[in-house]
Amino acid sequence: MSLTKRLIVVQESAQKQKLERVRASLRNVACNVQFTEGRLLDFETAEEMQRTLHASLRLLEELNDTVMERSAR
Repeated sequence: MSLTKRLIVVQESAQKQKLERVRASLRNVACNVQFTEGRLLDFETAEEMQRTLHASLRLLEELNDTVMERSAR
């Protein structure tokens, strides 16, 4: 396997791991929403959900940029 091909495989693996972390984070937020449904949302939980969503958005934008770079080649 060429060095370029290995680099691509490593990058794809890292991207898949990032995507799985985003999925897990979003599942956690969804779980928090279900848990607090019908009750008042406390500030700490709301802040944690906001941080998680913001971090997930950043990772998704980063992955999108990488995909767009590849498709431009």
